[in-house]
Amino acid sequence: MGISTDGSGVHRADTVTRYLDTLEEEPITWPGYSPDISPIENIWGWLKNEVSKEMPRDMIRLKACVRRHWGRIDANFLRPYFDTMFNRMQMIIENEGAKIKY
Repeated sequence: MGISTDGSGVHRADTVTRYLDTLEEEPITWPGYSPDISPIENIWGWLKNEVSKEMPRDMIRLKACVRRHWGRIDANFLRPYFDTMFNRMQMIIENEGAKIKY
């Protein structure tokens, strides 16, 4: 069983802590979630920026805008996010797991 060390309240809840105390084996400690190695975080940022530029004023326009921009995402759009994965991971290793500027 893995335990995240990202500091999230759900990982420190009393019920979780009590359950972990009942385990005979020591749980594995996992590092916290890192958006630096998740391409989707950059893609969400791009989408948010594109939608914000249009400033949709109601739910119908917002949904249409999101769908239009989401439809622009194809393999060529995604390639740079995945092509840089090795470099991002290397930077994180060199930075001993700390946040990187990428």
